[in-house]
Formats: sequence, C-alpha cells, structure tokens
Amino acid sequence: MLLFRNWTLISRAYILGLLTILNWEFAETVFDFYVAEPLAVSQITSDPILTVTSGISSSPYIQHFAFSELRTLASDPSSAGAARRTALFADQKFNPTIWATLVRATLLVLGNDYQTFLRRGVPEQAAPAPPPATEKKDSGLKIPSTPLVKTNVLKSSTSGARQSPLRSALETLVAADGVHPAADDLSVSQIPELFRSVMSPSRASSGSKIPQDASKSSAPIVPAPSQWSVQACAEAEKLWAKWAPQLASEVRIQVHDWWIRERVSRTVDGSLPNRKMDVLAIETLCAFTCASLAEDRFGVVQRDIPRILEALVSFLVAIEAYQAELSKTKPATTTPEEMSQMSQQQLVEVVRGKEELTKADDVLNEVGTALKVGLVQIGQTFGHRLAAFKFPPRIASKLQGFVEYS
Repeated sequence: MLLFRNWTLISRAYILGLLTILNWEFAETVFDFYVAEPLAVSQITSDPILTVTSGISSSPYIQHFAFSELRTLASDPSSAGAARRTALFADQKFNPTIWATLVRATLLVLGNDYQTFLRRGVPEQAAPAPPPATEKKDSGLKIPSTPLVKTNVLKSSTSGARQSPLRSALETLVAADGVHPAADDLSVSQIPELFRSVMSPSRASSGSKIPQDASKSSAPIVPAPSQWSVQACAEAEKLWAKWAPQLASEVRIQVHDWWIRERVSRTVDGSLPNRKMDVLAIETLCAFTCASLAEDRFGVVQRDIPRILEALVSFLVAIEAYQAELSKTKPATTTPEEMSQMSQQQLVEVVRGKEELTKADDVLNEVGTALKVGLVQIGQTFGHRLAAFKFPPRIASKLQGFVEYS
C-alpha cells in the first residue's frame, strides 16, 4: 500500500535522477568533443605570429589553444605555412626575438611539468625562512658612560642639619632583615619589566615567583582520552558481523577497500597533470626544429637545439625509469590452473592490479610516445649534423640510439 500511496513521489524522484544523469552525460560529451577543439584566432589579428606567441605565456587554458595553433603552424606542409615559419625565424623587430620568447616559454612549461613528475605530483615545498640577522660583534670601542651614584644626590636645605626622626625610623625599617616577604613581592611586582632586568639577582628571583605561580595555576588540565568511541566502534562491528546479511558485509568490505586502497593510476595521473599540453608543446618544438634546417636563414634555431634535445631526452629518461619501476610491481603471469585454485578475493586483486598498471602505462605512454616520435623526427632530419653540437654524455648516448634507428 505504501508503494501505491507514494507513487507520485517515487516517480518524480526517478524522473529527477534520470534527467540529472542525462544532463551530466550531455555536458561531458560537449566538453570532450566540442569545447576542447582548437580555435584559430591569430589570423584575425594584425600580427598573427606575435599573437599566438604571446598566448603561451598566459593562463593554462589559453596556453593549450596557443600550443595547438603553433603545432598546426609548425607542421603545415603548404607554401603559406613555410612562409610564416620563415618570417617567424627571421623576425628581429623585438628584443628578445619572437623565437627566443617562444622556445623559452615552451621549455619553461616542460621544465615545470618535469619537476612535478619527479616529485610524483607532490606540491613543491615552500622555501625555508631566511635565518635571522646576526647581531654585529662589538667593535671594541668603549663608549664613556656616566657612573651611577648610589647615594642621596639631594642636597639638604640646611648644611649640617640633623636628619629628621621620621626619616631615620624609615631607613631603619628598610635596612632591617625582617622585612615581610609579601610586601617585598608586592613592591617588586609593581616595578616595570624594563627596570627588573637591572635589579639584583635576589630581588629578581623573588619578583619572578608571581608569574611562574600564575602560569602554573592557569595551565589547562588535559583530560585523559575517553574509550567510549573505541568501545562503540567495537560493539558496532560485532553487531554488524552478527546481524547483517553476508551480501551487505561483502559490499561494506568492498566499499571500504575501494575508499582506502592506493591507486597507482591516480598517482601517475597526478604526476602528469598537464600531459595534454605537454604533448602539444613537444610536438611544436620538434616540428619547428625539423623545419628550421631548411627555413631558418640566420641559424636562430640551431643555437637552441642542444637545450631542446637535452630537455626532451631528460623527460624521456625520467618516464622510462618510472615505467621500469612500475613493471617491477607487476604481478607474475598466472596460468589457468593457478587461477582456478585462487579465491574470489585473490582473483579480484590480480585483475585490479593489472588494470591499474595498464591505466598507469597508458598515461606514461601518452607523453613518452610524443617524446620518442619527436626525437626520431629530429634524428632523421639532422642525422650526422647532430655531431656538431655538444651534449652531456648521458644525453649523447641516448641520442645515439635515435640517430642509429633513423
């Protein structure tokens, strides 16, 4: 009866959930296929090359579209594309030049993502605070000071006059040994802190009793931790294991494991958060470098080839090292006989581990493949001419393999 009585509410909730899912899928499809498509906006400006070059120094969204348009320009095989690249290489109207700005900004983007990859996506730690300024040592010059006179400096009105009986009585009381400590503490507590530092040790120690006692009395009393929450959790576990059905217990275990387990693919994904833009930047640099052999009249690009190749090879070496590290954690291949002897939980863990490693490898291959293809293109284009450049030994040995392959 409750089902038919609340049928209107149930139908409305179902329709609301269905429409929410459909709208979510529609928005995701629009963003995947239409919003992410490149937009060529530099052609409608007065200086297209300057416009698209300035875009790579802007926000990440503008950078993505700028690199996409630069990749199209760098790989355009038409005569118009060659003319635009020649004008870019030969442009000397600005200081630094457009090419110098382009290669510097591109290498900066790749360098920042390379450092993020080495930290495995962990945010960079803040720089330590500078040490406090050291006090200057005493130069040894003694500044003359007026000596302190600890006697009465007030001259009596009548020379040779006798001291009054009241003053003599007060001085006798002050000089006596039996001064009440409460009065002494009260007088010390009323003295400002500036003057307490020059007091005698005996009075200073007596004056410091009040703050110490006050701090002791005002210290909060931390209660002992209660065991009620621990006992409540233990009792809840017992009740769940006793009364909950088996299916509910398995679902709870799976949800708990899904929530707390470490995902290798998520770690790799966080290590390369901007891999789409990195691929565009790598393809842009490699295409411009290859085109410069025939279109760079002044040799502007050749001066930056060692830096470009060193950055690309270093990134590739780091990715391959991470891939080798992940391959060591890959579970051993199991035969059908071994899988038949495993429990359901073990089978799930084996399949899950393989899926995680496959996802992680796909993320790494996305950037690694772009680096390998770009280095092969440069090796095929320049060939033996790369011997004219100087590289570190580890970079040279890695490049040698690409040159031999090409």
